Amino acid sequence: MQRHQVVFLFLISALVLLSVQYFRGYMHFIRNLKIKVMMLSILILFTLLWSGVSFFSLHSLGSLKEEVALTNVQQVNGDIINGASARYYQVKLAMDRAMVAQKKGIQPVTSS
Repeated sequence: MQRHQVVFLFLISALVLLSVQYFRGYMHFIRNLKIKVMMLSILILFTLLWSGVSFFSLHSLGSLKEEVALTNVQQVNGDIINGASARYYQVKLAMDRAMVAQKKGIQPVTSS
């Protein structure tokens, strides 16, 4: 388990304990034991559902992060493509400047 998952499970358990303590203190208004049991069971059910959905979301996002991560070969290929793209725009800019200079009648500087 990763650290954030352990912290999440700790917070869920603390929430359950606090809610049980809360209902224990304020449940004297409800006289019927069946209602008390039903309320606590619904609270526990929704807490378990919420923790299950949260754990599934964290697990899904973790696996998605692993799938999206680039391998070394993919990273090198991306660097090559981006470098080639930068070189393309440098050449295009130089050609555009040469065309503007030619239209103005200025002799472009050529390197030999």
